[in-house]
Amino acid sequence: MQEEKPNWAKSYYLSSLASSVSSGMLAPFISIYALKLGANILQIGLLLSLPSLASTLVQIFWASITTRVGKRKVFVIFSGIVNSIFWAIMGLCTDSNQLLILLGLQSMLSAIGAPAGSGLITVLLPKNLRGRIIAEVNKYATIGAMLGTLIAGPLLDFLSFRSGYFAVFLIAALINLVGVVIFLKGIPDAEVGKKEEGLSNINYVLKNKNLRNLIVLRSLFTISVNIAAPYFNVYLVKKYNVSNTVISSLSIASNLFSIASFNLWGEVVDKYGRVTVLTVSSMLTSVVPVLWVLSDNLLLPLSSQILGGVAWSLVNVALSAYLMDITYGGNVEVGVAFFNAAMGVSSFLGPIVGGSIASCTSSLEILFYLSGFLRLITGAASFKLLQEVHPHAREITIESLVTSFSTLHLNFERNIRRIINVLPESQTQILEKIEEKVEKVAKEDKWMWLEEY
Repeated sequence: MQEEKPNWAKSYYLSSLASSVSSGMLAPFISIYALKLGANILQIGLLLSLPSLASTLVQIFWASITTRVGKRKVFVIFSGIVNSIFWAIMGLCTDSNQLLILLGLQSMLSAIGAPAGSGLITVLLPKNLRGRIIAEVNKYATIGAMLGTLIAGPLLDFLSFRSGYFAVFLIAALINLVGVVIFLKGIPDAEVGKKEEGLSNINYVLKNKNLRNLIVLRSLFTISVNIAAPYFNVYLVKKYNVSNTVISSLSIASNLFSIASFNLWGEVVDKYGRVTVLTVSSMLTSVVPVLWVLSDNLLLPLSSQILGGVAWSLVNVALSAYLMDITYGGNVEVGVAFFNAAMGVSSFLGPIVGGSIASCTSSLEILFYLSGFLRLITGAASFKLLQEVHPHAREITIESLVTSFSTLHLNFERNIRRIINVLPESQTQILEKIEEKVEKVAKEDKWMWLEEY
């Protein structure tokens, strides 16, 4: 019997949606705002990298505070309010230095919500539902980011520079506050459990073999990704001389396929465990950068964006669920903080390594091949070095793959239909017939009927 989702799940989804709309309104345009405030290239680089790095590193300190005080929800609410206040103030900046200082302060103060929020949700979520609920949250977050960008773009084009950015920052702050209120009203609190005796924060990480290996593997994987990722659009412009509209369309294609597949992957991660899914999906992302350089037209880059949207949605769901599984007791915040700090450093180092290689070789193509190869190696290593701890993970067999694939294909078609709403009636009837067969298979655990099709 399938376990029912907790009654607070909808509030969690809506809160994530509001937060993502806010960040989606600001993230794509913050560098343009800085440029119009007089920032030079160095300042823009610092603006895009240092606040994120500082935010992840300071989480180690905030995790210690959270585990001492014990009230997780208070820190999550505080983090949301801080973000809203700083966003409202940023709309009033008169030069780029003010913006950089405000972003730095905001990132360090609001970082207290990341380990506290992860610890809270880890405690509240049943293990058997983590994949599905994380997938649903990620779907709402992706939708929210797209909506935010679609709201902010026309506003900035329609209004003057000063009025436009003031309005966007203020609206983003208010929407984020709505998300804070939803979280406050709808999500229960859970106090921090007792920490393991005699363990300092760093000793906890070192003693937890799965967490230690996960941090090392995902750090290497993140560096591998970021060697090439920042240069994808640069490569597109240099090779194909594409417009901003084409670049935006490729991004939207990736997001749409992510949205359509999130729910499917949640079920897969809950059914077959985290490690196998994380390994396969990480290796699948290695194909993406290679497709970019093998093409003489935009067909393969578009295909790679679609493949990337599906693969990365699967990576994110499996990784989040596994991190929840391997952190425990009163040390959840500490584990999450160290993991996030490692990811922040890796994300910072990746573009530096990639830029240095590109400067020495005068070639962007080598970055994509190198990124693909390293993703493949570090992704595959997960299967050997990470231990599956999900108690109900099933063994993957040919029968289970065929049955799961048929079910996932049906659900994927259904999600795509909801997005574009253009499926002909005759095809709808066929899908309904197949759905009846799939439900019958789920009850009888048979799959040979697929040969009929």
